[in-house]
Amino acid sequence: MNKLPIYLHTTDTSYSNEDILLLKDSTILELYNSKDTYTHIVNFFDQKFYWTIFDIKNLHSRLESTNYNIHDSKIVINTLYEPRQQEDSLLVHYLLQKFDIAPENIIFLTCAQQNTKVLPSTINSVVLPTLGISFASVLEKPPIESDLPSSGVTKTKLFSCLTKRITPQRYVLTSLLYREFNPYIDYEMSLGVESEKIDVNRINHLITESVKAGGDIFFSEKLPLIFDSPIVDIKANKHYMMKNSSLQNCMFDIINESVGYDYPDNYTVDNTDNFNYSSEKSFRHLYNFQVPIFNCRPEYIEYFKETFKTDLFEDLLPLNEIYTEPDAIKRSIKIVKLLKEWKLNPTFTFSDIEQRVNSNFRRIHQIFLQAGNDYHNGLSKIKTALSSR
Repeated sequence: MNKLPIYLHTTDTSYSNEDILLLKDSTILELYNSKDTYTHIVNFFDQKFYWTIFDIKNLHSRLESTNYNIHDSKIVINTLYEPRQQEDSLLVHYLLQKFDIAPENIIFLTCAQQNTKVLPSTINSVVLPTLGISFASVLEKPPIESDLPSSGVTKTKLFSCLTKRITPQRYVLTSLLYREFNPYIDYEMSLGVESEKIDVNRINHLITESVKAGGDIFFSEKLPLIFDSPIVDIKANKHYMMKNSSLQNCMFDIINESVGYDYPDNYTVDNTDNFNYSSEKSFRHLYNFQVPIFNCRPEYIEYFKETFKTDLFEDLLPLNEIYTEPDAIKRSIKIVKLLKEWKLNPTFTFSDIEQRVNSNFRRIHQIFLQAGNDYHNGLSKIKTALSSR
């Protein structure tokens, strides 16, 4: 029997047994150092980033060249920092298709809800939803009580809306916001910061959908929109840090959560029923004493409230009309309408909600504590799955 793990793979690196102790991945290390005795060879795969077909080919080549027999081993796939759906994992399909690995020998560790209708339900899914906040911890340390500002926060701008990658839903909403509000006065925004090549047909489609909704026809020429706070250093990967004084000046935070791209022209992973997860975007408003406005499919709102139990201020804003709208373009129009009306006639001041946003700030630390407990419970589930025959 081999001491775990045997093999760990990322998109650019492969690790041997000797290398594993140099890793800082707590999930892998804790299992590696476990005193439990397992009756199986165990292979670890790191899927924190999307695997491409080139990664699969690289793995296949390495396994073939070493004549390594993976067929009878247990497989642990770690996706914690990047929520994943089993059915959208090329690695899972590869293991099932090319090695005929028994589904019950695959342990899929994730913070995303799973749909078991596509792949065999006997795959061991260890789902830890509160660990969605681990995205935030990569960008900012969890706050403690003493981090609460002693002086009052002032709100001088209407909203923030920060996203990196271009998607139809984000493009349409950002184009509308760009046309309807004033840069440097009303908002802090970003979009398309990561260099992405978008073919002409796709960008024409995005422009057409955006213009039909009322967006700026030349908006694509403004990309990338850069969140240019003076304390931000893009080269130091601080562009999406959670806590930022410029964001604290914005009353609202518009959250384009990654789940829920329902229209137009997007991936099936985002349309899957009962597939929800949280990334850093859903927590930034907690760090910056803001009122959140979610732009995502209706199902996600209840999932977020149930999982993280934060104040969404639904008693102060007509959010139900937005949160029950399944069409992303109609929802974008409604979000812009709400912001325009609130700008003309503010229905509350920051002093009215200061205690509530402070409570949300304190809630971040509680969520991290809860996530820690869930993490250890998850390790127990993994160990049980590893020990079973």
